[in-house]
Amino acid sequence: MVFAFDPVTEVHTPIRLIAKRVDFLSGSAKRADLVDVVFSGGLVRLQGGKAVLYAGISDAEAHRIEIPDPFLAYEQR
Repeated sequence: MVFAFDPVTEVHTPIRLIAKRVDFLSGSAKRADLVDVVFSGGLVRLQGGKAVLYAGISDAEAHRIEIPDPFLAYEQR
């Protein structure tokens, strides 16, 4: 998820999901209750409005996906 936070006013924008488990490849899980869990690991911003999101998937694997850069909207205000 992403959001912008203004430390002066302590106000934040609405939270926006940038990826869900279904957006990643299928894979194994440590336990049944962890199948749909995504642990964000990092984000690398690329040229051309794209980004690579790294994540721990189902508490068993590491994946990455390319997504639209989620921070561009906050920079274009």
